[in-house]
Amino acid sequence: MKSQKSLIGRRSFLSGAAAAVVGAGVALGASDPIQAQPEPTGEEHWNHPRGNAASTAFSTDGVGPTGSVSIAWEGWSGGYHSDMSVKAVVDGMVYVTDSSLSALDAADGTELWEFRAEIPDREFSDTPAAAIESATVMDGVVYAPVRIGAYDSENIYRTEHTAVVAVDAETGDKLWRRDAPVAGMFSTVTAVDGSLFVCGPDFDSGEGRFVYALDANDGSVRWRQPIAVESEDSSPPVVTDESVFVAPDNGVTAYNAATGDIVWEALPRVKDLSVAMISDGTLFVNENTEPGATIIALDAASGDERWKTSYGGDVRVDIGTVDMERLYVSTSEDTDVIALNRTDGSEAWRATIPQPPIPPENPPAEPIPAHGMARVGKLLYVGGAGLKPSDGSIVWKQGIEGPWIAGYWLDAVAGGRVYLSGDSLVVMEGAKIQTGTSTAQSDTEQPDDTVDKTT
Repeated sequence: MKSQKSLIGRRSFLSGAAAAVVGAGVALGASDPIQAQPEPTGEEHWNHPRGNAASTAFSTDGVGPTGSVSIAWEGWSGGYHSDMSVKAVVDGMVYVTDSSLSALDAADGTELWEFRAEIPDREFSDTPAAAIESATVMDGVVYAPVRIGAYDSENIYRTEHTAVVAVDAETGDKLWRRDAPVAGMFSTVTAVDGSLFVCGPDFDSGEGRFVYALDANDGSVRWRQPIAVESEDSSPPVVTDESVFVAPDNGVTAYNAATGDIVWEALPRVKDLSVAMISDGTLFVNENTEPGATIIALDAASGDERWKTSYGGDVRVDIGTVDMERLYVSTSEDTDVIALNRTDGSEAWRATIPQPPIPPENPPAEPIPAHGMARVGKLLYVGGAGLKPSDGSIVWKQGIEGPWIAGYWLDAVAGGRVYLSGDSLVVMEGAKIQTGTSTAQSDTEQPDDTVDKTT
């Protein structure tokens, strides 16, 4: 497969870590007390940075590459660009953020439009710069948080103004914007059924932190609730059709999605939790506090603890994706992925992405990315590799020209392509594409429901 390179634009990118991947929604049984937001259907519907509102990185009907996989095209910038990452892939368009928001053609990376946030007419400590670091797509509109700030005397970027903006997904034209003159910033937007759920400061005074439900048409506030968060940043809400889940400084809180009323509060003495995802009536959260790390499964209807799994020592554990049988996590240890039985948290298997041999004096020429996960069709995608979900065996792997690729993450799997970001955007395609047919289908089968792309 021929490799192409696409110039995304001549712009400078703010420093920061590449975003971790997450995924699309999951269908639930009719008896579940809380229904998850249905996963988008079709080949190219990865409409949240974490896939969809449920944040599962799981789509049985999604389409991913398999067979002989190679790099289809790359995109890069003329400036420093470690914040560049893919946030959504919808209807043949790839939405990329850095200091601006861009739409690319999924086929070859051609830039279709670019949106830059306006600097408000107010006083800043120094020359201000705007950054868009996330994007969510719903019903033909892109919703994004904006932060505006300046560099201080120590060359550290300080946010002094924040906003939420809505942009036409086809043209890049601004539709509306809500501003808050404050140092804090809004979280990634979670979009469900005409509502936008976001955590951020008060729009008028900038004081305090709140979880909001906004009208997607104009950004007006439908409801809001205060949350106890000391940091200027907040994790995005995880949302189902009925509930909104947020992790303040202590514990987890569930809100009624329609009214904002508190449904339950759990784990009040546990600090620094992250609400990772909701799947089939179970809310998965992770805690990374020294020493060790813990993964906790809660009943999404009541907040009751179902199980927890702890890891000791100097280790960080992050939840990557899930399916109907297992929860897949990554650790800061040598193991790239651990599969846990989702019913009790017991370990099912561990796997490490094999790397090419290291020459005596040089790093490998094409190391394989091993960060970021998505469970699409019949495969588990981890960085630049496809694995069998049943046992972690490698189905395919593809490296990126090195020497060092530690910053590359898998951002999305959609439309038969894998999207990774780091020092550049790297898009992988396979000679074949594969997809699942239903959530009840066994993942122990080989991914033989494939289509040869040449036929």
